[in-house]
Amino acid sequence: MVATSWGGAGRPGGARSVVVAAVLTATLTATSACTVASRQQPGQASASVADALVEARSAAETTRLTVDLLARGRVTGPVADTALLDQLDALDEADRALTTLVPPDATSSDQRRG
Repeated sequence: MVATSWGGAGRPGGARSVVVAAVLTATLTATSACTVASRQQPGQASASVADALVEARSAAETTRLTVDLLARGRVTGPVADTALLDQLDALDEADRALTTLVPPDATSSDQRRG
């Protein structure tokens, strides 16, 4: 058994399971939220998707590093909690960017050009 900074003994990777479950729950909750869509220019839509994916990847990697540091006792529970909450906010922003994106259709693009 390995003692975790969250104040209890647990299996190695137990903290990781809790974090993964929390991140997935937050992502699914945010995805199901009702959002207002905004139509984008063709180049803007691609850039918005790329930016959101970079943001989500960074949040996932920071989460992985935080859990690893917590499992090795390199950070305290409150520090890890704060870092993970920040990453959930980042994932929520990336999710919002993707769920509010409405890629342009051919008719809208033609109207903007003409």
